[in-house]
Amino acid sequence: MAAIGLVVSGCGSVAPGGNSAEQIVSAELGNSQASNLSEADRAVDAVNEALDVVGNEAGSEEEQAGNWDYQTQTDPLTDKETRTACVQSTNQVQLSPPYEPTYARLCLRDSPQFGRDVYVSLMGDGQILCRSYEDCDVQVRFDKGPVQTMAAVGPSDHSTDMFFIRGRDRMEKAIRTADQTIIQAEFYQDGSQSMIFPTEGFSWPKAGGGSE
Repeated sequence: MAAIGLVVSGCGSVAPGGNSAEQIVSAELGNSQASNLSEADRAVDAVNEALDVVGNEAGSEEEQAGNWDYQTQTDPLTDKETRTACVQSTNQVQLSPPYEPTYARLCLRDSPQFGRDVYVSLMGDGQILCRSYEDCDVQVRFDKGPVQTMAAVGPSDHSTDMFFIRGRDRMEKAIRTADQTIIQAEFYQDGSQSMIFPTEGFSWPKAGGGSE
């Protein structure tokens, strides 16, 4: 009679195709373990992806909340420090050729050489109508408060891309509690334009951590 199914030889069993039963069981166990490992790897990958998303979101929130750029420079001659805190406008000033639209920066500066001041500077070229030898008027508004007219003056080097606002203490006090500060100035051939600054969260950092 012809053998059908299995042929038993000694202690080993041979299945059709020539593979032993032990080999088949071992292969099945290996496939099962590989499948389990594969599922575990996929689970780990999913967790890592979720952690990456959370980390990216946290970093994004931190960047959005940190609108202010704080810098400290030491004068090598006197060893005295100058500190600045600057924030970039959220809108661009629209300037005619040969100039181009540009953002602006609002900065507070504490300097042993120049004293305590606050200024607005363009991040590109432009002509602000505010001379160094004669005060000009700028309009300032903190949040939804009333529009205030404040005196300003151009820099002593006669450059036309920045101006200093008089009344540093008054400005800083208002900026500390304002989420938004709008400053309007007049530009050559382009009229009066407003620069919007997200001033929320201003606070001088302390040495060793914390803020003032």
